[in-house]
Amino acid sequence: MKILAIETTGPLASATLSLDGTVTEKVNMTNYSHLEEIAPMAMELMQEQGVTGPELDAVAVSRGPGSFTGVRIGVATAKGFAQVWGKPIIEVPTLEAFAWNPELKPGDVICPLFDARRSQVYCGAWLKMNNRYTELLGEQVCDVNDFLKRLREPLSSAEAARGLLPFSNIPEHFRVIFCGDGAAAYGGAVDAWLLDRNDGRSLRTDWVQKASNAVRMAEKLLEEGKTTDCYGAEPEYLREAEASKNLRTHNLGIFRDGAIHKA
Repeated sequence: MKILAIETTGPLASATLSLDGTVTEKVNMTNYSHLEEIAPMAMELMQEQGVTGPELDAVAVSRGPGSFTGVRIGVATAKGFAQVWGKPIIEVPTLEAFAWNPELKPGDVICPLFDARRSQVYCGAWLKMNNRYTELLGEQVCDVNDFLKRLREPLSSAEAARGLLPFSNIPEHFRVIFCGDGAAAYGGAVDAWLLDRNDGRSLRTDWVQKASNAVRMAEKLLEEGKTTDCYGAEPEYLREAEASKNLRTHNLGIFRDGAIHKA
């Protein structure tokens, strides 16, 4: 199985090549230079590993949420590669991909938080058990304090119907890991939650989005036949872009006055 994965939803762009489970990754350490760097970096990685586009089984992309511009760049780049090489696209949920970090151990709960501004985070929670990953709270965008509170509350009827596992059922000795730029941006709230848990095992880390996590999840999705093509792949923002919202609601600032504005 040969998969190229690209990640541009966070501050650092990365590209990963998985060749029958052997993962090689390149990370660009310049923040938010995705447009200039991701395609050349991916091509350089493939050249170094002696793999051509037509030899790939699929192109995987971290499809969001995250930086709106970064998400668009990644999906557009994946579409270009897939169209030129005639390959399927694997859309990898960015938050859930954190559950595929090889540093996680059985019993770890991973809670990635991305800063969505205005005291909000893109977030979710997953439990690792052996080689299985159980969703505790699915991907969402909400106030950071609301998310931390939800971790301690019973499931809603809709969540229970989906077969989710309530966080309250997680043993106290299991490690809870908060990561992503939101864990740093709202570190005070996160640290207060961790201190209240008071078991010495929970922590927040500087882990950010990585293509190497995305490609591991992409392998499973490919095995399950969950692919699309260059025409069907779409970014996932979880909330409407501010520019789109302003256009939809006619909130056009200086353009509201006079004949330019149309109700």
